[in-house]
Amino acid sequence: MISLLFGVSLHALPTNYSDRSIQEYADEYNLSDDDLVVIIDNNFDNYNALKWQLSSQRIEIDSDLSEDIFNYTVQSMDPDYIILSNQTNSLDFVHHLLSNHNYCDELIETNNNVPENFENGYLSDFLPVTIWARCI
Repeated sequence: MISLLFGVSLHALPTNYSDRSIQEYADEYNLSDDDLVVIIDNNFDNYNALKWQLSSQRIEIDSDLSEDIFNYTVQSMDPDYIILSNQTNSLDFVHHLLSNHNYCDELIETNNNVPENFENGYLSDFLPVTIWARCI
């Protein structure tokens, strides 16, 4: 009984909602399809529910990688989707490089259950999340 109550109380924590919007995106766009190549940065290491929803062709990159390594990874892997935390997406070269490779970005709205002070505080490296996909 105690473990049930503890589980219910954990579900109520706002941080459990921090990756909910990304999970919904992954579900909507069927990112679990093993024909897709998905790049995700290592700021998502603790978000197992999200990672289990992604293609087995998921490639994890360092959130502080160099421009050359990032460019090589994008060119050689030709990903369908690139999921980046705020920290990685804020690197100076990311927007220019991905735009030049014909990717368009979509900012994922943070779930309403995550308090603003969490998003602007200790979750600020993670949130907001940007997903890059091939421009149509």
